[in-house]
Amino acid sequence: MKSRMSPLQVGLSFGIPAGLGMSFVAMLTGVVGTSGIFAGLLDVVIAFAFGMAVVGGLAGFIQWRRVVKSLGDVATPGWYDSPEDDGTQWFWTGTHWSDRTRVAQPRTHARRII
Repeated sequence: MKSRMSPLQVGLSFGIPAGLGMSFVAMLTGVVGTSGIFAGLLDVVIAFAFGMAVVGGLAGFIQWRRVVKSLGDVATPGWYDSPEDDGTQWFWTGTHWSDRTRVAQPRTHARRII
C-alpha cells in the first residue's frame, strides 16, 4: 500500500512555506521600519500565523477529505455473522476483527401482512 502523508503533515508542509513567504513580504513592505520594531515584529508573526492557518489549513482539509474518500464505506462496529455459516458471530471493532466470538442470536422473521 502506498504511504500517504497525514493531513497534519500536508498542512505543515504547505503552511510553513506560505507563512514564511507572507512574513517575508511583511518585512519587505517596510512594516517593521515604519511602525516600530515591536509592532513590526508582531505584524510579521501575525503574517506567518495567517499564512500557516489559511494555506496549511486548506491543504490539510483537502488531504483529510482524500483520506476519508479513500476509506470508502466502512462497516460500523458490532457483531456480524461468521462467513463460515457455523452459527457464530464475530466482533468488528470498526478497523479490524477482534478475537471475540459468540453464538449467533436466533433470528425472528417478521410477518408479512397483506
